[in-house]
Amino acid sequence: MATLTTPMSRTPLLALAAVAVLSVAGTAVVRWTSPAPAAEPAATQREAAALQWRTLHFSDTADHGIAIHDAATGTLLDTLHGEQGFVRGVLRAMTRERRIRGVATSSAAFELAVGADGRLTLRDPATGLTLDLLAFGPTNAGAFARLLGL
Repeated sequence: MATLTTPMSRTPLLALAAVAVLSVAGTAVVRWTSPAPAAEPAATQREAAALQWRTLHFSDTADHGIAIHDAATGTLLDTLHGEQGFVRGVLRAMTRERRIRGVATSSAAFELAVGADGRLTLRDPATGLTLDLLAFGPTNAGAFARLLGL
């Protein structure tokens, strides 16, 4: 049985090669001529932009609660008992990130801040992780907002 082969035109192959080369070249030009992405503001700039902020230290209590201290003064602000699902979930996520990065889980405090735009954030200076608490809804954010007296 004989197979029939027809010569393939080189025009489509050359067109595909030209598109690939132009795509790579265009991407390289944009990448090399675009300004570098803006760096995250330093902690002092972030604090200056915040209307109100507080450094917090969270620890477990003997009765399975969560003790919340003002890290600057050592003052006990509150002790949470019961499920406290959102607060516990946020703290678990941030503690897990510390473990992954090898940061001592109890030594560093967290920064809670409300910005001029009303955004409530919880930042972990040890890992650089920042959570926009309002993204989880006003009720959940309120669990942290009360620690700022809001």
